[in-house]
Amino acid sequence: MRLSLLYTYYNNKRLMDIQLQNWNSYPRELKEDVDIIVVDDGSDPPLEVPECDLNLTVFRILEDIPWNQPGGRNLAAKYAQTEWMLVTDLDMVLLPSSCKAITEKSWKPEVVYNLKRVRMSTLKFYKPHTGTCLITKDNYWSVGGYDEDFCGHYGYDDTLFKKQFPKKNKALYTGSDITILEYDKFYLGNEYKGRTAKVNRKLLREKGRNPEYPKNPLRFKYQVVSRFKLSNLNSSYSKVLAGQEEK
Repeated sequence: MRLSLLYTYYNNKRLMDIQLQNWNSYPRELKEDVDIIVVDDGSDPPLEVPECDLNLTVFRILEDIPWNQPGGRNLAAKYAQTEWMLVTDLDMVLLPSSCKAITEKSWKPEVVYNLKRVRMSTLKFYKPHTGTCLITKDNYWSVGGYDEDFCGHYGYDDTLFKKQFPKKNKALYTGSDITILEYDKFYLGNEYKGRTAKVNRKLLREKGRNPEYPKNPLRFKYQVVSRFKLSNLNSSYSKVLAGQEEK
C-alpha cells in the first residue's frame, strides 16, 4: 500500500534535518510508496527544505496561532493523497524497516492503530504516544478531524481525537517489526518550554460533557511553499508553487 507521513513543524531545524536524513535513507522502492507532508506552523525563520529525492510537500500556515498543531494536522490530512496516513510528531522517527513493514501489511480501515515507541537514549519500549496513529483518511475525517478549538493553548487535542473513536475501533500493534523511534527532549526546540495544559484540560472536560464532532477545520490562511516529486528530481517542479496561496 501507499502511505502518507504527516508532520507539523515549528522552529526546530535540528529535528527536521534528522527526519530528512532518515527519509533520504529509504530505499527507492519504498520512497515510491511514501508521500511526506510537512506543515510549517509559522516558524521564524520559515522552514526551507533543500531539493530532495522524495515525494515531499511543505505547507506554511500564514497566521501566528499559538499551539496550532490540531490545525496543522488537519491541513496535512486534507491534502494527503493516500488511503492510509501516519499522523505523528517531528520527534518520532519511522525508520525504513518499520515503514516498509507498514506498507506491506494488511490493515483494517475502520481501526485506529497505535504503534509501540522506543526511546532513543534507552532503547526501551514505552507506551504509545497519544499523538501518533496509523489511520485511513476517511476514518480521520469521520470524526471531524482534530478539534481546532484546542488551538491557542497546549495539550489534550490528541486525547480528544482518540476518545471520539469507539474502543472496538482502536488497537495497539504489538508486532516487533514496527516501532517508532522517539528522540529525547534534548532534541526539542525552545518552543516546548513553559507549556501548560491548564486551559485545554478544562476544555477537554467541557467537551466531554457536551460530546460533538469538531467543526470548521482549517481556520487560517496557508500556502504551499515547496513540492518535490521522486520521479522529477532536478527538474523544474521544485518550489514552483512557492508564494501561491491555497486559502
